[in-house]
Amino acid sequence: MGNSGLILETATIGQDVPMTLLTLSSMPDTSSQIHRKSTGGWPIFYVRTGKIPEALQTLRMVLLEDSTVARRVFTLATNATRDREAILEMLPPQAPVFFDYINFRIEKGDIAGAEEVWARVLQRNMPFELREAFPYFDALIQHKELGQLSETWSALSQRFPSEIQRLVPSSNLITNGSFEFDILNGGFDWRVMPTDGAVVGLDSVGAFEGSRALRITFDGSRNIEYSHVFQFVPVQANTRVPVFRSYACAGDHHRQRAEIAGV
Repeated sequence: MGNSGLILETATIGQDVPMTLLTLSSMPDTSSQIHRKSTGGWPIFYVRTGKIPEALQTLRMVLLEDSTVARRVFTLATNATRDREAILEMLPPQAPVFFDYINFRIEKGDIAGAEEVWARVLQRNMPFELREAFPYFDALIQHKELGQLSETWSALSQRFPSEIQRLVPSSNLITNGSFEFDILNGGFDWRVMPTDGAVVGLDSVGAFEGSRALRITFDGSRNIEYSHVFQFVPVQANTRVPVFRSYACAGDHHRQRAEIAGV
């Protein structure tokens, strides 16, 4: 083998505690030998000898070298210490690494840990793409973290004002109700579930408010009970909120009143 690369192997520290051992193979020159000393078998050695800060510092170097091994680095770090702050300090200041760690905490069912990582992303003002935050947002929905949901959406609205219509609670609880912004398929914005027989898009013809409207085109291949465009709306518990919708079918305009209930 002509090139050096990271190999991840399984090892065990203590009794029944799975760990991850990072080593390097195929060292062709002296520089690689030095690199081996800095990012090779030392993390597991440091953990075994109780030198957790040194282990985390070495894992940080591994992440800087190759972020594709992030999940296994996170596994080693979280098995080595329960000090969440120390692990956060270990992470390189790169948004993709932080979002990988958020998703790692979500997969472990640790929503509180994911919230801590998210707070650090905001605190450090890291640049990231809006869609990177959607898995975290969906996890908050699944765990019914309602207060955190509103705060997260507010933070995203401030960071991405050209992509998210800012909510004005006193006037409208629906995000992007007039479809002036592109559909985000995430957050509190509209979501579209693809289905055979229907195509969803935005159209400047026939808008009831603003300059655009939602267009749903049915190809007639099947009968569809259509409810595939939706959004999550934060409302107070035990309240009912009126919702008005305007639509046109075959040139005829209609306006309907419905209600959404807070539970």
